[in-house]
Amino acid sequence: GDRSKRSVLTGGYLGLYGASIKGDLEYQSKGYQQPRTWHAGLTAGWSFPLGKRDNWRLDLGLGLGYLPLKYDYYERSDASGKLIYKNSVERTWIGPTNVNCTLVWMLPMNRKSPEDKAAKKTKKTKADDAE
Repeated sequence: GDRSKRSVLTGGYLGLYGASIKGDLEYQSKGYQQPRTWHAGLTAGWSFPLGKRDNWRLDLGLGLGYLPLKYDYYERSDASGKLIYKNSVERTWIGPTNVNCTLVWMLPMNRKSPEDKAAKKTKKTKADDAE
């Protein structure tokens, strides 16, 4: 469609992403520790304008990628109450690695509509012709 008639930063997008993660989780009598690792992939989504004021956006996206997982598994010892190392687990995940739903507020700026820009260009052209 005609991009000049739409709000800025709306519509579809496609891109690359990468991230680094590190985990340490303890729940009841079990614990998991993951050293720093990374994941990367492709992301795609759509950004929708919300309301008439043109300052709010809703961004929805999905990322598909590669995630190598390696973590250590611990269990709580009954005698000491400390977490005791049991084993290490390594897995590789290829598939959905992120989902996002983001509410965005655009800073108010002096943005001109495509019609205002066209009118200004026409005025400038007429002034140049008059000289």
